[in-house]
Amino acid sequence: MEGRRYQFHLIVLTYMIQSGVVIFALPRILGEVFGTNGWIAIFPLSAIVILNIWFFSFVYKKIGERSLFEVISIALPKWIYYLLFIIIIVLWCAIAALVLKQFAIIIQIIFFPTTHVFWFITSMFIIVFVYLNLGITNMVKATTIFFYFSIWTLLLGLIFLGEFDFVRLTSFLFKDGDLSLFQIASVYTSFLGFEIMFLLTPYVKKSTKLVRSMILGNLLTTFVYGYTSLICFGFYSFQQLVNIQFPTLELFAYIEAPFLERVDNLIVPVFIIKIIVTGVFFLWGAKEAFGYMVMNVEEKKSIIMIVAFAYVITYVFTTYTELETWLTYIAVIEIGVAFGLPLLVLLLIPIARRKVQL
Repeated sequence: MEGRRYQFHLIVLTYMIQSGVVIFALPRILGEVFGTNGWIAIFPLSAIVILNIWFFSFVYKKIGERSLFEVISIALPKWIYYLLFIIIIVLWCAIAALVLKQFAIIIQIIFFPTTHVFWFITSMFIIVFVYLNLGITNMVKATTIFFYFSIWTLLLGLIFLGEFDFVRLTSFLFKDGDLSLFQIASVYTSFLGFEIMFLLTPYVKKSTKLVRSMILGNLLTTFVYGYTSLICFGFYSFQQLVNIQFPTLELFAYIEAPFLERVDNLIVPVFIIKIIVTGVFFLWGAKEAFGYMVMNVEEKKSIIMIVAFAYVITYVFTTYTELETWLTYIAVIEIGVAFGLPLLVLLLIPIARRKVQL
């Protein structure tokens, strides 16, 4: 029974890391890239994620309970794996920093246009620092609590069923889109974050069935993305959809409540916790990689250095457009990490076995 409870925590964690601020713009992005009925593309992309998860699990069966980073550090010369870990640390810190700042700018634009974004990003990083100091077990449990605070927003989609019109979906499939490989990859990045879950292997029991939990978590993300995108495609005309920056957020503005002028004013603060979870676990992954480089540094000092580095990165990008562009480029590179890291470890296993028993 306890194993099942931990499985639920891991399912929720996978979903919370994957989903984030991208859901505000995802229906527009799907329309721009895939064209009409672009929401359908969510499902084949999700299938690719499941294949990626399976590939990770295949590699982990080969290395037992050791982590990917441990095998790399055993098999490669020190200067090579140091360089590789530095690249991963910078990449994951950059993703966390840009995701957090992206949301901070959205908060500033919607609620406090005269307040400097510095105050929002600083407040979020303080929460991130406290979160990281909880320890991995308490971090996972806290994420489950935050999940309950945010998942109820799905029910708001039912309000729009009366306005949903199948005519707006049209009978055309993937018409008027930009089906370039880079653009498709940019949509796939909305599923990233699952690769961080495999760093939990040394911390979880085999009975928790990590891979199964990840697949179920990814299916939950798929449902949320597909459900939200379908509502937007059926609520807006196609031309409206591709010209609204945040169609999902704009959707909530149509909801009228007697106790609240605009329901989207409630939704945005709720999503802060989801963004923080994404940022926290990418920084936790960076901390784990740093730990294999410098093993004699205390964990609290590692956390301070990683968080401080990510905080500095937020000042490199100023405007929302610039930030969104760079986040797309960096996330596309992360796709290479998600596929390339298990492939690298698979190739290094014979070398590692000559040095230690795997």
